[in-house]
Amino acid sequence: MGQKNLLYLTLFIAALENKKEKGDINIVLVEEPEAHLHPQLQKVLFSNLRNLTSTQVLMTSHSTHIASDCKFKNISLLYKNMNDNVKAYSPFLETDFKRNEKKLLKRYLDATRSELFFSSGVIFVEGVSEQFIIPALCEEVYGLNLEEYNISVIPIYGRHFYTFLKIFKNNHLEIPAVVIIDGDKKEVENEEGKTAFVSKAESLEVDDRVAVYSGEETLEKDLFPYDKNGNYLEKCFKNLGHSRSYKKLIRDSNKDNWEEEVIKRVDGTIKKGRFAQQLAIEIDEDFNIPSYIGEAIEFMIEAKGIDINGSSE
Repeated sequence: MGQKNLLYLTLFIAALENKKEKGDINIVLVEEPEAHLHPQLQKVLFSNLRNLTSTQVLMTSHSTHIASDCKFKNISLLYKNMNDNVKAYSPFLETDFKRNEKKLLKRYLDATRSELFFSSGVIFVEGVSEQFIIPALCEEVYGLNLEEYNISVIPIYGRHFYTFLKIFKNNHLEIPAVVIIDGDKKEVENEEGKTAFVSKAESLEVDDRVAVYSGEETLEKDLFPYDKNGNYLEKCFKNLGHSRSYKKLIRDSNKDNWEEEVIKRVDGTIKKGRFAQQLAIEIDEDFNIPSYIGEAIEFMIEAKGIDINGSSE
């Protein structure tokens, strides 16, 4: 089916170019051309449509691959806001992005992170560890399947949340968005004890729709304080083949150096990504969630009007 559609569109494009006379302006409407095509062919087809001369192409798509390949100025979103009203928004024409911010977004909005354009709610996180762990916490502790409610966990691989949150200001993309960010104490803090990254992101909060939640330390330190979640830590070490490392951790650490010893082994011996994948498997309903992560999840639940016992408003 996909190859037949591709062949038809290819012949159509060729015929359109051959029949066109000087001064002609054509309008081509294409609905979801990505159907039954793998990502590479989607991009080839999109490139051919985009390169038509003297032709205005209007295309509807649910493809993150096409969205990531599209020029920013040509993207318009059709979505339902929190009041169930259909709205249109052109994020890169209607938002006051600076030049360096546009470059940042273009670099980061690949086929994975372009998913935010098709979501009904977004949870922004710093990296791959949170990308594995947050969905597991939602599922096991809250009984919330994020995919069921079209909520995406988007890793930024940095702390540039402010730029992304601009998309979600009032009269822009009006869907719930929440940021979960480390509260690294090594960074410069303001009088309220907040880092510059946190304070800047919080300046774009919208009371019932956009919020920022920050931890005390790094994610791993917040997940495994001295007196909590030790059994999950032990399971992860054991099932990843590092039982001896865990025994050494218990032997060499105390309340004062516990967090640093945990980080040293997770970062060095095991590696964060691998550890996060295993922890996502081990998490169950009894896991003790850091308060800021729990508050972020609960904010999204309330903003989306989700009844975690089975229905949404």
